[in-house]
Amino acid sequence: MVEKKRRRIEIKARIEIFERILNCEKFDIRCEICECDIGDTLILQEWDNLTEEETGRTIEKEIKYILLTENQLRPQTQEEKHNFQTILF
Repeated sequence: MVEKKRRRIEIKARIEIFERILNCEKFDIRCEICECDIGDTLILQEWDNLTEEETGRTIEKEIKYILLTENQLRPQTQEEKHNFQTILF
């Protein structure tokens, strides 16, 4: 069996989300913004919405599980349809 190459994926995380993950929260829920797989490493870069800049802090987390769900909160056209990813670390 060929082992799939693990990737390192950089994504932004707002300050409040970054703090929760830093303080041992085990998951992140977001719109399906990136293609990721179990075993990949997410590099979360803290993002300040007020200054619209990175703060310089980062956390690296290995993905242990991914749950994809359809967004059924409001009607959408196919072009604007976004699913949610629940990523467990």
